[in-house]
Amino acid sequence: MTAVQENKKKGNKTNISLILSIVKNFLAISFWIFIMTKLFIYDLDTLLIKKYFPENEWIINYKFFLFLSLTTLVWIFTKNSKIIGWFLFIIFYPFILFFWQIPVLIFKSKSWVIGISFVNTIISFFSSFKYNFFIFSFSAISFCLLFNFHNTNLTYVLILVLLIILIIIYAHRFLTIFMPSSMYKIHLKFVTFLIKNTDKMTSIDDEIRNLPVTQMNSTQLQKWSTNLQFAIILNRGCYFLSSKLQEYQKSNLNIVFYLLNLFVLLIITIVFLAAINFGLFRIHPDAFTITQTPNFFSFIYYSFNTIFFSTIPEMIASSGEAHLLRMIEIIFSFLLISIFTVLIFNIKSKKHTDELGKIISELNHQGAQMESRINSEYKLTVEDAIAELERLKSGLTKFIYFLSRNLGRRS
Repeated sequence: MTAVQENKKKGNKTNISLILSIVKNFLAISFWIFIMTKLFIYDLDTLLIKKYFPENEWIINYKFFLFLSLTTLVWIFTKNSKIIGWFLFIIFYPFILFFWQIPVLIFKSKSWVIGISFVNTIISFFSSFKYNFFIFSFSAISFCLLFNFHNTNLTYVLILVLLIILIIIYAHRFLTIFMPSSMYKIHLKFVTFLIKNTDKMTSIDDEIRNLPVTQMNSTQLQKWSTNLQFAIILNRGCYFLSSKLQEYQKSNLNIVFYLLNLFVLLIITIVFLAAINFGLFRIHPDAFTITQTPNFFSFIYYSFNTIFFSTIPEMIASSGEAHLLRMIEIIFSFLLISIFTVLIFNIKSKKHTDELGKIISELNHQGAQMESRINSEYKLTVEDAIAELERLKSGLTKFIYFLSRNLGRRS
């Protein structure tokens, strides 16, 4: 086989792999859009089966088992382990997306600003993981009970529960505006760790402190170079993080993060109020004047218009309870559009800038402290220490050079 044929074969394999990857990601995205639609907007599969295949409504009750059986049969008859790989990829796609695909794309883009923003988002989520988990759990249970049970008293209780959860979400968002950010808290822990452990990790024994490197035995030389290496990494690392945080600070990318937070809060408000109004309609159909039988998406549309102070002719509040819910949604709209927007883009943005400034200043201070320690402990400048480590062929020299090349300007 000629070189041209080999290259052509490799190119075909690459194209096939690319196409399969696109198809796999498309199937995963479609599957999870379907799941989200089914859970929070409308029971789409039930609608399609009832409309186009009414004689096969039994499929609705056994769809999970049918899907599992189909996957098993395909796997058995194709005898291809990739099938189960695709199945697992689709099932765990949200985790793969956020913890593998997005980080890989950020790494390939070589944008530290985007990387820091992504890490900050992940830190913010996991720092409030307990709160997020409880809110999601109680919300999911309440939605499930609301859509599947028609008891009047239970529905009133669930309406109240969903309203309380929504108030808690707003209260939590309001408090976080005035609380230190997760990034700042982690920085404080990092600095505290440095202060407590720097001396221990970078000091050298008295017996070799004043001993020339050429007179050290292998054990002493290993200890000396390891501690010096760690000291330089701390010095370069502090300056490196400081320079990247300065780039992040100047980019104002945090504004995008705030906008996404506001958008998510808007969606949550619309969905919760839609569910509350939907629950009220199921126990009191006369609470709304309607032109056609509504489904849950109709209440999504109603809630969306209400939050922007608008009405729709297809559905109009006509009872005291419905009017009360409409007024409550307008209050949430006022909080979201007026107060939250002003607070976030004034107080939170200024607070974010101040916190980043403190982090940058402290990192520069720690870097300078470590540089002074290298001078006093090892009787070397940082540049001379790096050159000495290169001469000794220390294992992390390339990493040290990488940090040194990307220090940027320190302020």
